[in-house]
Amino acid sequence: MSALVHTDGRDVKVALTAEADVVVVGSGPAGAAVSRACALAGLTVIVLEEGFEARPRDFNASGFRAMASLYRDLGMSVAFGPSVIPFLQGRAVGGTSVINGAICWTLPRDVHEAWVKADPALGDALPFEAVAKAESDVEARLNVRPTEPSVAGAKNLLLAKGAEALGLEHRPIRRNERGCEGSGRCLQGCPNGAKLSVDRTYLPDAVERGARLFAGVTVTRIRGVADRMGYRPHPVARMLSAGQTTTIGI
Repeated sequence: MSALVHTDGRDVKVALTAEADVVVVGSGPAGAAVSRACALAGLTVIVLEEGFEARPRDFNASGFRAMASLYRDLGMSVAFGPSVIPFLQGRAVGGTSVINGAICWTLPRDVHEAWVKADPALGDALPFEAVAKAESDVEARLNVRPTEPSVAGAKNLLLAKGAEALGLEHRPIRRNERGCEGSGRCLQGCPNGAKLSVDRTYLPDAVERGARLFAGVTVTRIRGVADRMGYRPHPVARMLSAGQTTTIGI
């Protein structure tokens, strides 16, 4: 067991009962953020994660091994519609933040304005200034910063030169990392521990404030209890953050 994981599902041989004010399903960026916020607010929190904890020493350069151990559906998830679109989802403590490129974007003002135009109530409920403040807080915790030239490499520096020659606006991408060595293995898990995924930031913050993380636990449904107020889930609150395709099936 690690300092981060309270219970590993592989070690559970009998039924367990646990109580909390908030139960969060999924330990990726959304689940980790909710867990941290609730724990900092003094609530008791349980985080349930289907995948397992992986550390830098566990990561391998093999894409196949990474997909087998860190990705949902072996990295072959697809969305069906007019076009078939493949997408990647992590299945590990830290969710997709463990296997993404650590690239961070902020919400453009014109996009927010389009949302408010479509739903005017959003302007009061989620003003752009509040979004910008929250983004600033996230970037500070995750050490989001422009990619260093030494890491960007010759090809990206050449691309920047070409953009300048054409008069195009450009800038280095901003990434959540500290000490990136440019290994080019972001999608297999950072072997240097430089990527500041949520298993290295938000989840430890939550655990430090008393949250309990259960790894290797698959949630298939939520059962409620009946009382005079009607049918309700047993926890005070629940947060489903198991990915945009998995959450709807719970």
